[in-house]
Amino acid sequence: MDNELIYKIALTKIPNIGNVHAKSLMHIFREPAQIFKASKSHLEKIEGIGAVRANSIKAFKDFDDCKKEKDFLQKHAIDALFFTDEKYPKRLLNCYDSPILLYYRVTGI
Repeated sequence: MDNELIYKIALTKIPNIGNVHAKSLMHIFREPAQIFKASKSHLEKIEGIGAVRANSIKAFKDFDDCKKEKDFLQKHAIDALFFTDEKYPKRLLNCYDSPILLYYRVTGI
């Protein structure tokens, strides 16, 4: 797991940004970190985002909590699948509002 995971987790925690808006943003920016680095004016111009959601993105500061969550995942051998990952379930991709981030843990069989 890398620091990109922190941005993926953060994307799930932004108020007013759900799975649908997160996917729209990812189609434009391609990397979660770029969403947080984008200017407010650029975000506001994106269809479906507007001023309220742009403000929510720019106001997000809980990266420390996201780092703690990442550390927890590592400590407990839990993996995360982002909707753009190869292993993400294909059937879920057909759902309009499927989760952008899934967590799973492989245990002994």
